[in-house]
Amino acid sequence: MSKFIALFPLNVILLPGERMRLHIFETRYKQLINECVDMDKNLGIPFVRLSKLTGTGSEVRVSKVINHYANGEMDIEIEGVKIFQLMDFQDPFPGKLYAGGNTSTIENIDVTDENRFVSFVRTFYRSVYEKPIASSALDNFKIFDVALLLNLNHEQKFELLHQDSQRAKINFLVHQMRFLLLVKDQEKKLNNNFLLN
Repeated sequence: MSKFIALFPLNVILLPGERMRLHIFETRYKQLINECVDMDKNLGIPFVRLSKLTGTGSEVRVSKVINHYANGEMDIEIEGVKIFQLMDFQDPFPGKLYAGGNTSTIENIDVTDENRFVSFVRTFYRSVYEKPIASSALDNFKIFDVALLLNLNHEQKFELLHQDSQRAKINFLVHQMRFLLLVKDQEKKLNNNFLLN
């Protein structure tokens, strides 16, 4: 099922639950954010990659208006709600200064039953954060929850979203975790060498 949403293209991808701050200064985006705040509506951020609009984006909500300046500019905090596929793009949307388009939700795959994968996530979390992951965090455990643990950059998130199957997404995340564990191991060895000298 498609959903129409106001659009604010940026070179960022926000996963569900992820937050970031933005400074809003362009007239069209001041209009967009004010409408979203006044009507309690979400907006879409289609991912801009290498200066080109991609078909993937984040639906976000304005979680906080931090500062509102006399000239209408503002500092806001947004929070990821879901990931979408962009079906069409109208810029500007009729009667508005900003763009709009229809989107369809990209499913946040449940991996609770992927026992070997969940076990590896537990091991990874304990090694990196030096404490066990809360059992409640593994209830209804989804693919984007794992991605959030890894603090992926926007390009890595884009790569994850474009893996063509659940298995490929899991393999991508396992590869990222193995790489981070290797980096942590090398850091530990380096620190031990300093201690020995």
